Amino acid sequence: MQTGRQACMHACMKARLHLRMPPCTAFTPCSNLRHVTPGSLPPDCRLVIEIVLGTDMACHQSLLATFATSTAILGNDLSRWKDQDRDMLLKFILHMVDISNPARPWPQCLSWASLVTEEFFCQGDRERNASMQVSPLYDRQATHPIKNQQVFCEMFVKPTFQAMSPIFPTLCNKALEHCAENRAHYARMLEQGLSQLPASPYTWRGGCS
Repeated sequence: MQTGRQACMHACMKARLHLRMPPCTAFTPCSNLRHVTPGSLPPDCRLVIEIVLGTDMACHQSLLATFATSTAILGNDLSRWKDQDRDMLLKFILHMVDISNPARPWPQCLSWASLVTEEFFCQGDRERNASMQVSPLYDRQATHPIKNQQVFCEMFVKPTFQAMSPIFPTLCNKALEHCAENRAHYARMLEQGLSQLPASPYTWRGGCS
């Protein structure tokens, strides 16, 4: 799951690789990209940028609605889909993968949840230190990670895989099974009075500095 700032950063990185520009981050704007317009980039680069920007959660509801409408009209025979429909499919697939950790088996789900929560909290720390408004769910002092994972799975991940199930039924049905199992695991954690996710056995290398 990415904020608009993260998605823009990743899109800029793709453009920078194409144009061989100096690096940039979410906290150091890419001033060298000011002269770049959509028309100055090749079609494949523009498509990649659009697909990456589609991972911004602000696009979730509109992307989900557009995809659901397309599958209802066109069905699961991709040979009937036009190029723009297939581009939208690619955008939806990457978005689905980007938010898929609650749809994975519990050990992977819990580990990824812990890692992404710490990544978000570190970004929130940096936003606060830079006198910026802390992004929603990124404030470690006011966020309940376990409840957030439950809500995120139910409101965002589950509908996404349900929408994709006409195209990839076997994959999505298994993912939805994992979603149900993982929500039950989180419910038991809440019943035990837990409020924090256990540390992942892996290390997020981003750090909070």
